[in-house]
Amino acid sequence: MTTKTNLRDGIRKPQRYLGEKGLIVLIAFLSAFIPLSTDLYLPALPRMAENFKAAPSLINLTLILFFLFYAAGTLVWGPLSDKYGRKRILVIGLVLYTVASAPVCLFG
Repeated sequence: MTTKTNLRDGIRKPQRYLGEKGLIVLIAFLSAFIPLSTDLYLPALPRMAENFKAAPSLINLTLILFFLFYAAGTLVWGPLSDKYGRKRILVIGLVLYTVASAPVCLFG
C-alpha cells in the first residue's frame, strides 16, 4: 500500500492520485524540465544569431540570464513552497512555465 506521512500525528495516509511509483515518475519528469529546456535551446543559438542579426556573444547572454533567473527562482520558490505548501507552488510554477513556453511552441 502506498502511503505518505502526515507530520502532525505521525499517521501514514495513502497517496490518492499517483501512487508511490507515479509520484517518483512525476518528480523525475519535473526534474528533467531544466535540462530539457537547455538541450532544446542550445542547438538554436546559431540560428537565433542569424535571424536576429546579433553577435553570438549577445545571444549567449540569453542562456546566462536563463540560469541567473533559474537560480533566483530557486531562492524565491523554495521559501514560498515552505510557507504555502509544495503542491500549490508546484502547480503555479508549472502554469507559469507552460504559459511562458506557449509562444515559442506556437510561433516557433
